[in-house]
Amino acid sequence: GVNPPQDELYWRGPVLWDFDGNTWTQGNLEHAERRQIPSSRDAEWWYEVQLEPHEQHWLFALDYPTRWPRGSFVTHDHQLVTRNPVTTLTRYEISTAPNFKDLPDELPFQSKFRSLRLPKERNVRTIAMMEAWRQEAPSDHALVQKSLNYFREQEFFYSLEAPPLGLNGVDEFLFDLRVGYCEYYASAFVVMMRAADIPARVVTGYLGGEYNSVGNYLLVRQSDAHAWAEVWIEGEGWIRVDPTAMVSPERVEYGASAAVDYSRGWQDWSWVRHFQTSVDAVRNLWNQWVLSFDSRRQQRLFNPLGFGQLKHEHLIIVLIILLAVGGFILHFLLQRQALQTKEEAVRLYRRALRRLKPLGLRKSPNEGPFEFAERIQGQLSNAGAEWMLITRDYYQIRYAGNTERLESLRQRCQRFRPKLEAAEKSPAMTI
Repeated sequence: GVNPPQDELYWRGPVLWDFDGNTWTQGNLEHAERRQIPSSRDAEWWYEVQLEPHEQHWLFALDYPTRWPRGSFVTHDHQLVTRNPVTTLTRYEISTAPNFKDLPDELPFQSKFRSLRLPKERNVRTIAMMEAWRQEAPSDHALVQKSLNYFREQEFFYSLEAPPLGLNGVDEFLFDLRVGYCEYYASAFVVMMRAADIPARVVTGYLGGEYNSVGNYLLVRQSDAHAWAEVWIEGEGWIRVDPTAMVSPERVEYGASAAVDYSRGWQDWSWVRHFQTSVDAVRNLWNQWVLSFDSRRQQRLFNPLGFGQLKHEHLIIVLIILLAVGGFILHFLLQRQALQTKEEAVRLYRRALRRLKPLGLRKSPNEGPFEFAERIQGQLSNAGAEWMLITRDYYQIRYAGNTERLESLRQRCQRFRPKLEAAEKSPAMTI
């Protein structure tokens, strides 16, 4: 089916209501309060989650669950919680309805009280600013937007390295520090909303994930951990607001690694990333077909292979051998695919070179691709820049092993149509 867009991949975890001035906590998960659950008929996304053990009670899902695994329940604020801690690899099927409106007509008294409460005599500068904005704003929507514009227009920065905040942490962050990560922005925004008499809460979980093309699944890492806000607007219910997107839109659109300006060195090489992707796909298969099965199912799985009577420790040895053989075959196939890609790049590059010959532009045997591109760039008035881009794609594929550039090279070569009148005539060079 169709995957959700990247900026909708908010994996909902603990919802935080109570703030003592320094720390956000969940409070009571199961207090008696009216709630609305979307109908299974409204579900748009159906998927399976494989969750590593984390010793806590919460599961993760996109908003909003319409079906959940046995032994778990959905709280009044749509957290998915299991009654026993997740201590082993856990797989569950789930469906969600992203367009569901949570309590659009009326917010129950207890939720309204908790989502407006702030500690006394804390963050007085923030409260004073929001009280003034409240008087000026024509609506809750306008006040929410004004607050988001404050993050976007002022000099705020996203960083994973931020100092701890003091007694009036929100004041320090909004007016003095202005540097922090998602928890700083979500917390400050929720305090701003509560100070303006708009119910708000903090939601934690994960954002995004990296698509694994080998295994056809989305890998969500610990580095994708995120925090955002929800505000309650009459007629619309609880709606998601992510203030981090105002400061670092790359965090929402492209993932956690794009939000921080750093390079992982050799880990950024295309063949290393491809190898890591393949290894994780094999690990995922191991989790699906071995670790998540009990011994009886494991025996049933290996019976057709003639290993059904082997002891458990012997099965592990067999699996290691099979994985080693599979890894060798996978490595061979990847190397073969890379070689084919390089050969295709050479063919495309030579075909493009032939289109330059009628202009009297020929590449010398002792001339490198970039040397040739620089030499002819001044002689082509209409296609010099495009030829340099073709050269870069070709060089990345042929010499750096970046096979992902093949499609770009193919399209550029197809569009490359230099004209005779666009070149300054120069003596032909023979190969």
